[in-house]
Amino acid sequence: MTRTRWESLLPALAAALVVLLVLGGVFLIDAAEGRRYAEQTTATVTERAAAIRARVEQALNTRLFLVRSLVALVRSNPELTQAEFEEAAAAAAEGIDGVRSLALARNAVATHFYPLAGNEQAIGHDLLADPNRRGAIMEVLGKRRFLIQGPVPLLQGGVAVVGRLPVVLPDSPTAAIQATPRGKVWGLAVIIIDVETILREAGAAGAGDETVEFAIRGRDGLGASGEVFLGRSELFEESPVLTDIILPNGTWQLGALPRDGWSSRSPYAASLRLVGGLLAAACGFAAWRLVRDPIKLRREVAAARETVLVSECRQSMLVDSVEDYAIYMLGPDGTVASWSNGARRIVGYGAEEVVGRPYGLFFLPDAVQAGVPEVELAVAREKGRHSTERWHLRRNGSRFPCVTTIASIWEGGRNEARDGGEGRLLGFSVVTHDLTQRIEIENNLRESNRRFQDIVGMAGEFIWEIDIAGRYTFVSDRVQDVLGHSPAELLRCAMVDTMAPEDGARMTAVLRNHAAAARPFRHEEFRCIGKDGRTVWLWGSGIPILQADGHVAGFRGVAQDITDQKIIENRLRRTVEKLERSNVELARFAEVAAHDLQEPLRIMVSYANLLVRRYAGRLDKDADDFLGFIVESSVRMKCLIQDLLRYSLIERSDPPASLADTGACLREAMDGVKELVHAIGAAVELPDRAPLVPGDAREITEVFRNLLANAIEYRASDRDLRIAVGVKPAGSAWEFSVSDNGIGIEARYFDRIFEVFERLHTQRVHPGTGIGLAICRKIVQRHGGTMAVSSVPGSGSVFSFTLPAAAADDHAPRAELVAEPAAS
Repeated sequence: MTRTRWESLLPALAAALVVLLVLGGVFLIDAAEGRRYAEQTTATVTERAAAIRARVEQALNTRLFLVRSLVALVRSNPELTQAEFEEAAAAAAEGIDGVRSLALARNAVATHFYPLAGNEQAIGHDLLADPNRRGAIMEVLGKRRFLIQGPVPLLQGGVAVVGRLPVVLPDSPTAAIQATPRGKVWGLAVIIIDVETILREAGAAGAGDETVEFAIRGRDGLGASGEVFLGRSELFEESPVLTDIILPNGTWQLGALPRDGWSSRSPYAASLRLVGGLLAAACGFAAWRLVRDPIKLRREVAAARETVLVSECRQSMLVDSVEDYAIYMLGPDGTVASWSNGARRIVGYGAEEVVGRPYGLFFLPDAVQAGVPEVELAVAREKGRHSTERWHLRRNGSRFPCVTTIASIWEGGRNEARDGGEGRLLGFSVVTHDLTQRIEIENNLRESNRRFQDIVGMAGEFIWEIDIAGRYTFVSDRVQDVLGHSPAELLRCAMVDTMAPEDGARMTAVLRNHAAAARPFRHEEFRCIGKDGRTVWLWGSGIPILQADGHVAGFRGVAQDITDQKIIENRLRRTVEKLERSNVELARFAEVAAHDLQEPLRIMVSYANLLVRRYAGRLDKDADDFLGFIVESSVRMKCLIQDLLRYSLIERSDPPASLADTGACLREAMDGVKELVHAIGAAVELPDRAPLVPGDAREITEVFRNLLANAIEYRASDRDLRIAVGVKPAGSAWEFSVSDNGIGIEARYFDRIFEVFERLHTQRVHPGTGIGLAICRKIVQRHGGTMAVSSVPGSGSVFSFTLPAAAADDHAPRAELVAEPAAS
């Protein structure tokens, strides 16, 4: 291989070697980072699991300590009463959430409960008679130790841990402090703790957080061999971090692992590899540059020596502080040799981008093809100086107008070269002046003048100026279309002379007052008399014209013809009056029509009922069905007419003038559905207090009655109905809500259910007229409030409405409500 060939391959080989070395280093760093990330993840999960374990143990032991306090209570007073037990248990459990109940069982027979409400029937129950509990009870009494069972589901709902501790009356004071005290077994102390409260307090509810997933196993304290009762059971097969939660009679095992699983790949691996690849490329390129052919370096050194000859001349001509001009040097071959700050600002290139590139870089493509750069350099070389005005190109591709002056630089001076001396061309100096700003200012001025003339000529309003005496000094051509006067006819005429006398006097006062205060006037309406004698309504605004000393010299403003608008306003007012009269007549017609319809309907229902009583069972089955249909349809028609009449009369009732006790309204509404509530076993929760609001008590009662009836009608068949009535302040109003756990409503029907006759179910499934909610919303709107619904299908609905609060001087103490006990 020849030396030349070897020298040409050497830079590439050096670059390849450097790239391989850098990539190898990046691979090692990536592997180390992966191991570090895996160790960090394990440490984080372990720390989270330890924190959860500690909080679970703390939350559980805090509640289990209550059982020991009960044991101490019994030892101090073996014959304590239920009242004494409730008082002590309430004091001990105060401020501690999650305690479902505390109990004592003397001789394994339930004798004391806290809370007693709901547990009265359990008093006297023999725990040993229950085969499901007998084994655990015997173990507690036999081994005389604390026993925790669960988590187990409760009949009342929820999952709980049951803790049982034997109550032993020690034979002596020293026996009481022994781990297994000797003495007579008095019975058991029992605590039932809600598991969800414990896990939520420990931060383990929901089986983890966004980054770590948890699972717990070991039901009944069996540790790793027990059942999983929180989280996925599969988690324990995925190499989790394990830790034991210590219980008095065993352990629970807590497992934790990242939600995305264990990973040895760092989240920064992709970035590290990308940076490593770029670094390898950069290092390879640097190695290639460093090992390139040395001959090229020697040539560059020789070229640099030649540039020393022109350095002094260049330094004297280029002033980097000049930024309004692009000043730079060209070499003898027409390439850029130096670059100034002004050139960078105007053209956009940095020195590193442009030095060494041809002079034609700044010319338009057409000029480059025509050889304009070479011609200009030739002229400058021949004549010593050349100046021209043309377009240049910026770095971003935009073009700008400029004046460019090129001067040639000769060794020994221009005169010596021209006289036939041996002077050598050293290069060219170029000075370029950007004309963009000047041309832009000129164009903007012309455009501003043109725009002003166009706006004045095309605006729908006419523009005017007056002096301090109120005489027109300028009026746009549009005034002739509005008033019929030409601008020339109005110049030097007083503005108020064209107005109606009463409006002229008012506007004279407006101009005088605003001139004194040097402030604009806006939206003034006045009438002018046109040239043809017709009255023209104008809508005008003006701003003061201020002199240099701050005095008002006049006003400048616009006036718009609003005659057609005034005509439309008059027509609209007459139309509104006509509609109001029509609404009154329509309401009166609805009332009369409903009354007249009820009379024949009443006869129809009476005779239909008479037919049913006399002939039911005497005709065939079809006849009985037909009679039933007649009675049912007649009754439904009667209800429809009554609801329609009620709906039409809401707007006609007088506005509320007194305060309504919403508590009394709610009690009256509950009285109407109380029997049905008890019959279906529903639970109704009422607020402790309710406000006094300005309104009609009868209508507010009707709103509550309809909403309660709806909640009962649309209850779910698979669960007991629960209704909650709430009230809270909402700004200057009160917000009432009626929520239930019924069948719910889809969101697309939220607006539809408040319309008249809009029903989502058939008459046979859910009977009704379909007007109840429309009446409710109409009543609420008449009282100045709003009504809305929110619902989750299958989970229940919340109907809410607002009523304005009473004025400050009308406030009275809120009425108190006695909430009915929830049905068990």
